[in-house]
Amino acid sequence: MVKNSAIKNDELKELLSNIRKNDKIRFFVFLSFLILSFALKWLGIAIPYSVIVIIALLFLSNAICEYFVRKVWPKRTVNQVSVSYFILQLLEVAALLFAISEIEGVLFGGIAILLIYVMFCYLGFTQIIYPRLIALFCFFGYIAAGLVKYLKILPYTDLQGLGINPYDNGALVFSVMSFMVGAFFYASFYMDIFSRKLLDTIQLLRARTLKLKEREGEIEEVKNVLEIRVKARTKELRELTKSLNKQVQQRTEDLQEKVRELERFQKLSVGRELKMVELKKEIKRLKSFLEKK
Repeated sequence: MVKNSAIKNDELKELLSNIRKNDKIRFFVFLSFLILSFALKWLGIAIPYSVIVIIALLFLSNAICEYFVRKVWPKRTVNQVSVSYFILQLLEVAALLFAISEIEGVLFGGIAILLIYVMFCYLGFTQIIYPRLIALFCFFGYIAAGLVKYLKILPYTDLQGLGINPYDNGALVFSVMSFMVGAFFYASFYMDIFSRKLLDTIQLLRARTLKLKEREGEIEEVKNVLEIRVKARTKELRELTKSLNKQVQQRTEDLQEKVRELERFQKLSVGRELKMVELKKEIKRLKSFLEKK
């Protein structure tokens, strides 16, 4: 349970980190597109205001996403964050499809915008199912946008000044969209393989990191046990040292007392010997005196 919780926590941190990195890049991308739209409008190119509004909304959604990354999503689970971010991405893709249709980009490179967006999705999520679903949504959404224009459900606006409606040529529409859809499919397929390998590598690194953390925990536990044992042994040695010091001090006092007794005994013995010598001399003197008498 603790191991799974640690893995989920690491995955959440990685997901939030990826989203934050994407937000930083998307901030400059949407801002540059917004500035470019105003510049083209100022130069007289017929950029619909709806497209400018959509780019502004995308820029605003990026700011909202950044707020959620910092304040709300850190308190959620990986699945909750992934689903919320997935819904936000779908809304953005729908807005991009509408903008591509408005600027007549279905046949003029609009698929490149979707491809770049899908690339950011693959770099953002930690579960590969979500970018796959977004790629499918872009795939079928692009085809639907082309059919809507081809079937004249929405009118064609000649923003490029071609003087003709390219959707009147069915062969042209089919060939161009087939090429773009094929390029999108193979590019997405390659990104899917690369992301899957990258995620497998990340999972492996995460598992190894978790094992290292477990080893670090075991080493820390052993270290704590050794510290406790060393402290206990040090305490025992200190008490033993104190006991030995007391014993040495007691033995030293005993020896000193015995030395003093020996010194007293020696003094008494020496005094007695001196008296014996004096007595012997006195006896010898008296004996000599008596012999003369």
